[in-house]
Amino acid sequence: MQRRNAVFKVRYIFTCVLVACLIIFTSASSDSNASPAINSISGTVSDGQTITINGSGFGIVGPNVILFDDFETGINNNYIGNGVTPARVGMWEDSSTACSPTYYSIYSTSQAHSGTKSARQNWAKSPTADGGAMWIGPLFNGPVTKIYFSFWTYLPTGQNVPGSSGGMGPNWKVWWLQSTPYHKDDFASEIVTDPPYETSLCWVDGTRNRLCYMNSYQPFSFSKGQWKRWEVYMTASTSSGVGQLWFTSAAQARSLWANATGRTIDDGSAGWNYLRMPGYARYDSNSNTYYDDIYVATGNGALARVEIGNNSSYTNCTNLAVITPTAWSNASITATVRKGAFNPGNAAYLFVIDSTGAASPGYPVTIGSGGSAPAPATVSAPTGLRILTN
Repeated sequence: MQRRNAVFKVRYIFTCVLVACLIIFTSASSDSNASPAINSISGTVSDGQTITINGSGFGIVGPNVILFDDFETGINNNYIGNGVTPARVGMWEDSSTACSPTYYSIYSTSQAHSGTKSARQNWAKSPTADGGAMWIGPLFNGPVTKIYFSFWTYLPTGQNVPGSSGGMGPNWKVWWLQSTPYHKDDFASEIVTDPPYETSLCWVDGTRNRLCYMNSYQPFSFSKGQWKRWEVYMTASTSSGVGQLWFTSAAQARSLWANATGRTIDDGSAGWNYLRMPGYARYDSNSNTYYDDIYVATGNGALARVEIGNNSSYTNCTNLAVITPTAWSNASITATVRKGAFNPGNAAYLFVIDSTGAASPGYPVTIGSGGSAPAPATVSAPTGLRILTN
């Protein structure tokens, strides 16, 4: 009997050691491919302040932030662009066509998603039915083949989608990504209905052939009098390109509207040089459009970013504010807070998104103060165990 117990003890110990080794091995393996997780935040989560985010699985590749602007640095009714007033990060190289200054966007206190100002376009100033494009760009020092950008737009209640009263019908290119100013390998999202109940993610190749095969003019939710957030991720390739488009608004959780992968997007080598917001719109005597909180990033880590949201689940957020990182590693990120439409005292959540688009669980923060550590997980007492004795 004693011998049998001894053999049982040896087997029991061996089994325990084996299980422990498997747990350690599994943990080590999963850590090397872990999703982002935030452990702590140091600093004050307040607009313009620097914070450090510590955790794991952030990835070794972060974004190359080209531009961020909430338009708070400008003076009301002044023109935007031409290097006169810098953005929060980067610079608007231009805000006009080669024609009249009336084509410019202006800083405006009429509407704002965050702070007190946004960028305004008055389409009644366009002198011709097909003119009046308030183009902003170029943004890049050289062609890019991976780009992510997000921004908020607003169309006031009682006003038109540009072109609705101009005789040629509504046409508003909300954004326009171009290789050259001459329409080669272009991408754009257009709204050609009033009210704006559908949009597109369309490609115009070098011969001006329209290939709107990525959710061509499909329904989407865009209410006048409500700010709406757009997100776009594009990679250039002849066979494995990616085109993705998300929407978020106060009445709609973040949703993936278009998801084209494995497509011919650009010629795979040229990339893009110009991003224009808005890209184009037609004359309209009763149309003003507004843009705010524009963020642009490029490179292999273009999709990686840090955001503040209003829900512990990233996909359930109806309000998001992207903040601008200045240093990025797998376990630590330093970033400047951009509070967006959040106000001091608001409870919110911080997210780290890696270069594949995987988001961390929300880390609770209070705007205007620091982060609060998530409650530790509770462990239930084991059941069904027996204590063996000699």
